[in-house]
Amino acid sequence: MKKVSLASIGLLLKFSVPVVLLVYIFRSQIRLLEVTQIFTTCRFQELFIAFGLLIITRIQVAFRLYLLASNYLELKMPLILKDVFIANLLNTILPSGIGEIYRIKSLTGDNQSITKSAALVTLDRLFGVVAILSIGIIAAILSADRFESGKFSIFMYSAIGLFFFFFLAGILLKRFEIKQAYLRDAKIFFTFIHEHSRRAIGLYLYSLFIIVIAILSAFFVSRSLDLEVGILDFFLFYPFVLVVSSMPISIGGLGTREIANIAAFGVIGLSKAQCVSLGLMQYAIMLAISSIGFILFFVKIK
Repeated sequence: MKKVSLASIGLLLKFSVPVVLLVYIFRSQIRLLEVTQIFTTCRFQELFIAFGLLIITRIQVAFRLYLLASNYLELKMPLILKDVFIANLLNTILPSGIGEIYRIKSLTGDNQSITKSAALVTLDRLFGVVAILSIGIIAAILSADRFESGKFSIFMYSAIGLFFFFFLAGILLKRFEIKQAYLRDAKIFFTFIHEHSRRAIGLYLYSLFIIVIAILSAFFVSRSLDLEVGILDFFLFYPFVLVVSSMPISIGGLGTREIANIAAFGVIGLSKAQCVSLGLMQYAIMLAISSIGFILFFVKIK
């Protein structure tokens, strides 16, 4: 009963965060009319390019999971691709994390270990987060003159510390023989980079490429809204938006993405209305892509 209660509180908070943040934005920061006026200038050609690039990232994420998990599970690429789009649908319209639960259950199937599937899906997410942090660290170094260097030092040292903890934990766990099957499956999360080092490096570089495509998608969204932001500024600042919006405290990053846009792009002169319009348009594209997941939900793949 206690676990159910805590889970319910977590879901309630995730539903509440976007509502609270959006109410705060539109009551104290900007007016809805300002955002609406920016939307009326939207150029659909650039928006279509952004839409296409974001679809490409979803396909790439499916391929990354296939490469990551194929050493441990019997997988079919079409099924993984379907699961990624359905997970995207769930994470866009429901509290974040629901999509990952769906992917874990789908990977588990009838005969697989749910612990192994959970470890692999979590590791897949970790590759994405590490890629975002890596580009963010590079961005912090290149743009240190625009921010307080002390904050970035904390950010970089924390990221490096987490990496070494993860690396050393893998070395230690690899040395121990674990009898319990579920614990043996769980340790894959830490030992993968040691057991398959070349593939891990390849997946890391591939994850960087995925993030680059995602940043280009956001750049074309800004172009569609006629926002004066250079592509270099997007590579400098948008990784921080990705970090904030990927935090599991909202629904599809709604609310947190808009606040992060204000913090990041307000530095280079965008108005708060422009920053919010950028975030909301990105969410609209995510909803459009979610329709693919809705259709695939009813498609049977053997």
